[in-house]
Amino acid sequence: MDFQFAYKDWTVNHRPYWKQYLDDIVSKDSCVIFVEVGSFEGRSTMFFADYLQHPDSLMYCIDTWRGGEEIVRLGLPFDMELVEKNFDHNILLHRNCNRIVKRNTTSEVGLIALLADYYSNVNFVYLDGSHTQRDTLVDLVLALCLLKSGGVIIVDDYLNIMATKDLTLRPKLSVEYVAEAFQHEVKFLKMPNPSGQAVFIKY
Repeated sequence: MDFQFAYKDWTVNHRPYWKQYLDDIVSKDSCVIFVEVGSFEGRSTMFFADYLQHPDSLMYCIDTWRGGEEIVRLGLPFDMELVEKNFDHNILLHRNCNRIVKRNTTSEVGLIALLADYYSNVNFVYLDGSHTQRDTLVDLVLALCLLKSGGVIIVDDYLNIMATKDLTLRPKLSVEYVAEAFQHEVKFLKMPNPSGQAVFIKY
């Protein structure tokens, strides 16, 4: 069977930078815990899952597959039922599918649930869920609580303006607030264009 996608590949410009950071934190035989918020059709999921080589490695994929607030407010034409169907189909085709855990819930609920088992024990978090200021702030703080020393958080659409003047739909201010508030705990980096993602590395 072939992978199924209904929408464009937004990961192309990011993959070289993802590889750079993941190669630094994942050795060939290391057991790692990954968390992805906002999995959509699974393109990024499959890229990250290539790093789950150790039999005890896991990646938790958190998504409602109903679309975030900005999708509703901007009227973006995504068929979320099809998106979830494609995600399920694509993940089953990955060689490490047994190490991918689907959590169909909000990012807030999903990240809080992981804290009980993985506080300060996660190697990598990818945030590409809701892009509202409020949700970005909450997701980032919870992700930092999960992250272990040397771990990496990548925030998608850091410079994304969502083609709107509504500042509440732009993640940039929340990302920079967290960078300032946690400056003694993390190193904050900005990926160059055309990627435009934000990176946090925990000391």
